[in-house]
Amino acid sequence: MNNFVAKQADAAGPASDSNRLAVSVEAIRALPASFAKEHRVLPLKIDNGVIHIATSAPGNARVIDDIRLLTGLEVEESEAAESHISEKSPRVTRSRWRR
Repeated sequence: MNNFVAKQADAAGPASDSNRLAVSVEAIRALPASFAKEHRVLPLKIDNGVIHIATSAPGNARVIDDIRLLTGLEVEESEAAESHISEKSPRVTRSRWRR
C-alpha cells in the first residue's frame, strides 16, 4: 500500500482560483516538464522533504510513486481543477523547468 498524504486545497472542493496555486522555482526544477504536462500535475513547493503538487486527480498511486522516484521526496497532493492547472502551467517560465 502506498504511503502518501492526500489533501484537498479547499474543504469545499477543488481550488476555485488558479491564483491560489503559488509555484516555487525549487519545485518546478524538481520535476521534469514533460512528466508534469503528461500527468497534469503542477509542482507547488518543497518543504521538509515533501514536494507539494496540485492535481485534478489525486490518489493516482503510479503517478505518486513516479514523482517520489524522480524527486527523491515524499508527495503531498492538493486537489485543483484541471483548468486551473492548465492555466497556471504556461505562466511558469519554461526556462525554470527541468529538462
